[in-house]
Amino acid sequence: MRTAPLLLTTLLITGCHTPSPPHTQIESRTLLRTSGAWDQTPYTHYPQGQPELSLLKIHIPARSTLDWHCHLAPNLGYMLGGAIEVENAAGIRVSLKAGDTLAEIVNGLHRGRTTEEPAEILVFYASAKGIPPFTPAAECPPSSSAE
Repeated sequence: MRTAPLLLTTLLITGCHTPSPPHTQIESRTLLRTSGAWDQTPYTHYPQGQPELSLLKIHIPARSTLDWHCHLAPNLGYMLGGAIEVENAAGIRVSLKAGDTLAEIVNGLHRGRTTEEPAEILVFYASAKGIPPFTPAAECPPSSSAE
C-alpha cells in the first residue's frame, strides 16, 4: 500500500486545487473628463444640427508640422504612440506622448508638430452632420489668429 502515500505526496507537491475562475469583473477608468480645452478655454456649447459622432485614428509622420487649423466642435484625443507638441496662436504649447490625453481647442487656431518618430492618435469628435473634423485657418472664425 505504498501507492496511497505516494499519491498523497504528489498531490501536495503539485497542488490539489481547482483552477481560479476567469477574471469577470468589468473595469472602467476615466482617461479624460473636462469642460474645457487644454489651453483652459471653456467649452460653451455643442454645434447646432443633427448630432454626429466620429472616432478617427490619425497617423502623423515623423518631423511633420501641421498647418494652422481649428475645430468647430468639441473633440478629444488619446495618444497611441509617438509624441507631438501642440501649440495655439498665442504660443502656448503642450507636449504629448503615448498614453496622454488632450481636449482640443474649439474655434481657436492651433497646430501640431511631431518629433523624430510618427504620432498615432485616436480622436473622438462630438460634432454635427456636415461639420468637418478640422477646418483650415482661412475658414476659421475671425476671432482666431495665427502668427
